[in-house]
Amino acid sequence: MASVTARNWALCAVSVLNVLFVFISGADFIRFVSFRPIYHNITGETTLCQDSIPWSVALKNSSVLWSLVVDLSLLALFTAQHSLLAWFPVKQALQSMLGALNRTAYCFTTALVLQILMRYWQPVTGAPCLWSVRHAPWSIWFPLLCFALHFLCWAIICSILVIFDYPELLGIKQ
Repeated sequence: MASVTARNWALCAVSVLNVLFVFISGADFIRFVSFRPIYHNITGETTLCQDSIPWSVALKNSSVLWSLVVDLSLLALFTAQHSLLAWFPVKQALQSMLGALNRTAYCFTTALVLQILMRYWQPVTGAPCLWSVRHAPWSIWFPLLCFALHFLCWAIICSILVIFDYPELLGIKQ
């Protein structure tokens, strides 16, 4: 009886630690996607892009190519992890090995790969801007439209999280 209780407490502790890690990773992801460009502009770091350089010249620059290779590799890692763990034979193998912790392992590895992606992401600062709005009235309206769209998208994501089973998404509910 005592070993069952100890096992249950251990599973509970692992699940709680996983929830904290997944929640912190989600908060870091929101900061990474939403606030990184804002903080970059406030701190006055190097410019995010070069308007005067064409792509044909920028792609000959080794730092631009290295940043693109690193970023694409990180995206490929995230995609591979997501696809591999969603593949039915892998799901079955994890279910047979981990049992109740199957979803917890999936959430943990996803959060771990997301943390790796955010930590090692390389901004491509020597490349041309994908778009640049510097003339009135768009210099005022375009950032406002982007903010409104950004806010709307996060509102949709949060409403979907409320509609879905959030404990299962975090790996609490087994």
